[in-house]
Amino acid sequence: MTEASLLRALADSLDELEALKHFPADVTDPGTVTVEWTASSDHPGYAVLSQAISAMVEQHWNALRSQVIKKKESEVSATRKEWSELAAAPATPEVPVSDSLSAAMAPSRVQLVQRQA
Repeated sequence: MTEASLLRALADSLDELEALKHFPADVTDPGTVTVEWTASSDHPGYAVLSQAISAMVEQHWNALRSQVIKKKESEVSATRKEWSELAAAPATPEVPVSDSLSAAMAPSRVQLVQRQA
């Protein structure tokens, strides 16, 4: 990844984290939670599974909210670390094309030793 793309990913992750943190933490009753899938709803057991997951989310709302925030914080930290490692890496100097061509065409040390032998 380039530095620009890592910075964009970091900015997006920070925006998402801020949005998550702005959601009120004091919601004790999230109301009715509905889990829906756009595909595969025609399978037997879909309605029962959807209701069971919805009930679990309602019961464990705050714990799930905290878990989501922690996950997003770890994603931000990982992206920050990746960017800082990229930014700390020494820049590789660019070799002019003429130098790289002459270096590629010049005999290597092994070839010179073999010629002398």
